[in-house]
Amino acid sequence: QLYKYDPDTFACWTRILRRVPGSVLWLLRFPPNGEARILRYAAELGAPPNSIIFTDVAGKTEHVNRSQYADVFLDTPMVNAHTTGCDVLWSGVPIVTLPMRRMASRVCASLCASMGLYEACVAHDLADYEEKAVRLGLDRTYRAALRREILMGRWTQPLFDTRRWVRDFERLMYKAWEIYTTGDTDDERGIKSFAIPPMPIPDVTEDEYRAKWSCDALLQAAVQAGKQPLLNQ
Repeated sequence: QLYKYDPDTFACWTRILRRVPGSVLWLLRFPPNGEARILRYAAELGAPPNSIIFTDVAGKTEHVNRSQYADVFLDTPMVNAHTTGCDVLWSGVPIVTLPMRRMASRVCASLCASMGLYEACVAHDLADYEEKAVRLGLDRTYRAALRREILMGRWTQPLFDTRRWVRDFERLMYKAWEIYTTGDTDDERGIKSFAIPPMPIPDVTEDEYRAKWSCDALLQAAVQAGKQPLLNQ
């Protein structure tokens, strides 16, 4: 969705397109009015001709089925894929994601961690994000092995183990009630067993991103450049 990606991320995508010959960036036509602008901006950044395609929103079954035709899913750092992240992992597609500080920007890294894919799919910064994507784009053997790992992981990793999730959630609720009724707030043994090692906090914060790419900042930059504000066109 258009609102989820920022100019820095999009510029990174165009660099990936240039570095991976024959690659195509597959975007959702949402909203349709942004399509022409995205194509013009990509051309300004040097993206190869005809390297960006748009498709319409699809029903759930078609959406999941067509996801498998992608080689790599490039996540959006500011607002991650949530349900879509689960859909593409279920389809066997590797994800490249960059976690930030707020919950909405860390969901996809959590999904990857729950599939045992933290090292392969979770980037430390935007440069690492680009390198992981380029490797997946160029190295077919590596990509095929990771796809097999993801497909097998659907049956062995925690992400799609619904029974395990229900058991763990019930245990947490019982433990929370026990702590509440006994007042024993120091007993964390029943909670720590569920913990996934914490993800590192990135150097770039969302506040810095927002200061640079918020609507107000973009409008001010457009006015200073003598251009008509984007939101009014």
